[in-house]
Amino acid sequence: MTIRDTNKTYKQNPTNIFQNPIFYRVIHSGCPAESDGSVRPRLHIPEFETLTKAEKQSHIENHLDCYNGEVTPFISLTDNLLWALHRALCTFKSEKDVAILLIDPLMLRPGSYEKLNVLRSKCGLPEDSQYSSEILVWGEIPKDSTICRWPKPRIITSGLFQVFPSLGTMMRVSYLRFVGLQELEAQLNKDFKNKRPVSAELARALRFLDMKPSSSHMKQVFMFILGKAAGIEVEQSFDNAEAAIKGRCQREIDEFEQAARELTRLSATRKRRMPTKR
Repeated sequence: MTIRDTNKTYKQNPTNIFQNPIFYRVIHSGCPAESDGSVRPRLHIPEFETLTKAEKQSHIENHLDCYNGEVTPFISLTDNLLWALHRALCTFKSEKDVAILLIDPLMLRPGSYEKLNVLRSKCGLPEDSQYSSEILVWGEIPKDSTICRWPKPRIITSGLFQVFPSLGTMMRVSYLRFVGLQELEAQLNKDFKNKRPVSAELARALRFLDMKPSSSHMKQVFMFILGKAAGIEVEQSFDNAEAAIKGRCQREIDEFEQAARELTRLSATRKRRMPTKR
């Protein structure tokens, strides 16, 4: 199923929390500068479809070779939150101003993005499993598509490390040796087995990261993290992931929803108590 098909299905049947998978982009001070809150690639092209097949292949291959210094018309995103956390916490250790952007794909310009492997196939390049969760955007990521921004220091102090201690442990270990994504996933699974994640604490951590407790976005992020911690390959099958997570973690989901309702109530109470300007 292509991204466009997924978005169409979501509009028709929004009951599946993963029918509109959030995209994530990890940024740092060395990334292309944002302009008015929008993110644009270093190389601007009028329309991607106007390029020849050979030009498309060249841009894709150059984009994936981070050592050649070639500018491309692409911006890389992922639909795997754990990959984004791994990159922010364990890969970009020396970069400054590291943050994760949460992107709503329905707010991107239609036809301006595609799964990398789908794009490779369309351009006559072989698909590769290492790119299974990567999405390429050409043109721009408009400001309005950003759900929220998670600066690295805020992630560290949000409470996520208390719910999943392995996130902090692997971040510290990464300064001494290489930490791969699979190792981080394995440690997250151990956290889940040793101490079932406290849903209320995770809800508060996501609220601290500026997510709205009444939103489907916050619930989707919670479900993704919970599913990955439970050993479910969420990003490999968004169509079936929610049912799999509910089958294994219904109690945690119920606790999260109760906590989210309480956070929503508290937020509304604070707003009512705020003095109005005269």
